[in-house]
Amino acid sequence: MSALYQPTDVAGQEYTRCYQVVIDNHRLRAPVATFFEERVLVGSTSRAQAVGQVEMPYDPASQIALVDPTTGEPTGQTISGAQLYAMVYSAYMHAAVARDAAGAEEDPA
Repeated sequence: MSALYQPTDVAGQEYTRCYQVVIDNHRLRAPVATFFEERVLVGSTSRAQAVGQVEMPYDPASQIALVDPTTGEPTGQTISGAQLYAMVYSAYMHAAVARDAAGAEEDPA
């Protein structure tokens, strides 16, 4: 039998991370963000396996505690759902305007 199918002791670090965020900004419903998670094992080799997802419906009044992404520690600050929505919308507009400007440069009229 191949070693791939036998139990193996592995040394290393294991953690769960979000590898993808999908925002469903449906025109007729409140937006929902879905965070897709994977479990990562880092040792002599590195492996990742999808393990689940969590949804966050849009609530403009909600308060989201900010966490430092490099340490995982709370910063003591919060942001409202409305502020988060404005940030994501602004990031979209920033990218869309840059794309449109680049297309205008490439397409002389």
